[in-house]
Amino acid sequence: MLFVDIDNTLANTNAELINLGIDISVYPSSIPASFWGDGFLFQKAKPIPTTIQLVKYLSQYFPLVYITARDTKYGMITLKWLSEQKMLPFGVLVFSNGKPKGEIIKGFDCSVIHLIEDSPEEIESVLSLKRKTHLYIPDWPYNRHIQGTRIKIL
Repeated sequence: MLFVDIDNTLANTNAELINLGIDISVYPSSIPASFWGDGFLFQKAKPIPTTIQLVKYLSQYFPLVYITARDTKYGMITLKWLSEQKMLPFGVLVFSNGKPKGEIIKGFDCSVIHLIEDSPEEIESVLSLKRKTHLYIPDWPYNRHIQGTRIKIL
């Protein structure tokens, strides 16, 4: 199966944070939950073309699951953003509801995981499952210590 994160993997939320003067080199950033407010930054985030192209390619071969750490209250905003990205293929959308993504993924019946994820903590939670994992990492300063196939953010 192909599991794909959204923020800073498909949607360049980091660019919006940088525009607001937030340092993204430290991860996770200490951004209060109230900062996300009505989800305006989620709506504004531009797509990351290199990652979208990879998702289009891999989804031809594996069932696709979009998995996000976003709060479910941003469900409609998230669905709208995904549907506006005409290049993205159809997939199931799962909210982790504060749980590590590894806990969510272990509930799926798959022996091989293809994971596109930027968060070091989420990557570690999936790798802890000890399943064969093909890891694709959007290249951000905060995750360069993790080995995997790097995806350049143009």
